[in-house]
Amino acid sequence: MKRIFQISILIVISMVLFACDEPEITYQLNFDTNGGTEIESVIIDQNTQLTLPEDPVKEGYMFWGWYLDDTTFINAFTNDSLDNLDLSNDLTIYAKWVNNNNVVEIIINTAGGPSYDSFYVERGETIELPQIVREGYTIDYWFTIIDQHLYTIEDGIFEVNYPISEITLQISWIMDIYLVNYELNGGINNPENISYYVTTDAIELYDPEKEGYVFMGWYDNEDFTGNTINEIPIGSNIDYTLYAKWEIGQFQITYNIYDSDISYVDFPLEIGQSVRKISIGSDHFGLLTSDGQVYTWGDNYYGQLGYYSISRYAYPSNITHRFDLQVGEEISNIFMNSKSSYAVTTLNRVFAWGYNYYGQLGDGTTIDRFDPIDITDQFNLLPDETIIQYTSSFYFSMVVTSSGRVLAWGKDNYIWLDGGQHVAELTPTDMTIMFNLNVDEKIVNAEVSGYRAIAISSTGRVFEWGDNKYGAPGDGTLVAQFVPVEITNAFNLIEDEVITQVDFGYFSSIALSSTGRIFTWGNNDYGQLGNGTGVSSYIPIDITDQFLLDQNESIVDISGGSSHFVVITSSNRIFTWGYIYHGVLYEITNPFQLVPLDITERFVFNENETISNLSVGGLNSLIITSENRVLAWGYINQYLISGSVVSWITHEILLDHIHLAQSFEINTYQEIIDLYVPDREGYTFSGWYMDSRFIIEFELTTMPHYDLMLYGYWIPND
Repeated sequence: MKRIFQISILIVISMVLFACDEPEITYQLNFDTNGGTEIESVIIDQNTQLTLPEDPVKEGYMFWGWYLDDTTFINAFTNDSLDNLDLSNDLTIYAKWVNNNNVVEIIINTAGGPSYDSFYVERGETIELPQIVREGYTIDYWFTIIDQHLYTIEDGIFEVNYPISEITLQISWIMDIYLVNYELNGGINNPENISYYVTTDAIELYDPEKEGYVFMGWYDNEDFTGNTINEIPIGSNIDYTLYAKWEIGQFQITYNIYDSDISYVDFPLEIGQSVRKISIGSDHFGLLTSDGQVYTWGDNYYGQLGYYSISRYAYPSNITHRFDLQVGEEISNIFMNSKSSYAVTTLNRVFAWGYNYYGQLGDGTTIDRFDPIDITDQFNLLPDETIIQYTSSFYFSMVVTSSGRVLAWGKDNYIWLDGGQHVAELTPTDMTIMFNLNVDEKIVNAEVSGYRAIAISSTGRVFEWGDNKYGAPGDGTLVAQFVPVEITNAFNLIEDEVITQVDFGYFSSIALSSTGRIFTWGNNDYGQLGNGTGVSSYIPIDITDQFLLDQNESIVDISGGSSHFVVITSSNRIFTWGYIYHGVLYEITNPFQLVPLDITERFVFNENETISNLSVGGLNSLIITSENRVLAWGYINQYLISGSVVSWITHEILLDHIHLAQSFEINTYQEIIDLYVPDREGYTFSGWYMDSRFIIEFELTTMPHYDLMLYGYWIPND
């Protein structure tokens, strides 16, 4: 029995071994190209990983694929088709051809979406449009343009029945709007807070407002946990809900009391303030403090003070709030011309207001402006280009930029910008090309006065143009110059000496060189050339020797009035000459001063006090000292100081600092105010005021939603 079992096992093993050695059955795959180029047959079996040969070619036709039948061409044959066939015989596949005249290329224009390969279809075929996804956008509709006609495609199906060989299918997108829902919790939203698109730049979130409360930030949850959200980054593509967090406000009362018996000063300054600049117009004045506050006073008929009333103002008023300044932005410079005013900010923005009949404000109109308007966009400044100098005359203004460009606007019959047509330019016009500058040379300084202008280049060249009455442009002629004319050679400068500063009278000019020499030219009817004669000069003349300067003393600043000049020396001396009836600080019989006159002794300076700023108007002059004193002289009218007209004397514009008596915080908004009552020997406290001139009495009983600055008024006891 055992032997029989062993024989059976041997038979089974032999059968298995025989089966393993049996070869795979192969078949022949034939290619019927239906008139195309011949393709040799290949041997295949059931497990062959097929790679179809290169497509055949048939003239006038496009190969449309291989099929299992040559009549209906329904069942396509591809590299993977063998996996689904049970081979038992040789196999023939058939080439399908489409006449080139019936082939249409479909091009997909995704219009900013992801690219999509073109493909071919047979004319008469109906195709389903592809699913294209573009982040931040939704398909509005598909369309195609054929023979200049636009056809929209409905329901995502397109029937290719046009007699052309190429059709472009295009997408029209709708940009998705992502909503930002602002939960304000009783506040008022900032209008700058917006919804956005996926292409929107990063959105800075602005603070809302809620009376009496302090905004603590935006959060993405109503429990105010996690970090505050300050911006929505570019590329975001979700809706947001932001929650405003508030805390009840704490506001401060500051009590201010004068530290002296002066109950009135010409100009009260806050603690830490100083006068940076005073600018003089025809009948109005501007004062700029060290912290960017702007005060104006004088005539306001054309709005040059920046108030809405045409009244005249004898006392300085703060107009800083009338500038639309950004957070952290301050006024850095002011300029008063005849009847217009200008200011430049720390962000290089330019504001203008006042008289505008000839377009001298540069805002594109001839409308007088009673409040400062931003004209920065009118300059078309280049990236990183800033305005480094501003100058103006009666109806004409000019700026010099950091790129050396000279822009001018307004009207002046002798300073033409329009080819001699006498047409006012209502916006800044680039006139740099008129200077015919060399490569890398640029204008660095310019001045306008009366009917003339002068400019200095980076290489020290001097240009002047305008009315040439009395030889004012300094070119040696009496011919009006309507474009800049170089007059550098007229100065007879020594080697390496250049002109560094220039200024004007009405029909005369003054220049200071790098070696400290003084040159004058033009009209000399009143002795304003300072050369000891009354004879006008058509070219610059050196009058430095007329000053009798001490050894190592030099002239450091120059300025011109209508028919007189004032200079300051390094030794703190003051000289003046020309028509000085209102400018010598004592009564005189002859107002024509033909040579520079030292008037320093008429001033009383403190020890180590120096002159830090000089400003000269038509008939008046003033200086600002290192001790923050302002001294004025000349024709001082009631708009420059309090009181009536004063001549022949120096007058100090009284400045006084308001000293802090006490300050403390009120803990919460709407808390009852318990006013501090000071005590001072010899005086009775009269009460608190909202302004330093004691006009508006303080009457609130509860803390408002802002800080308070109060001013105490004392009445001397009899």
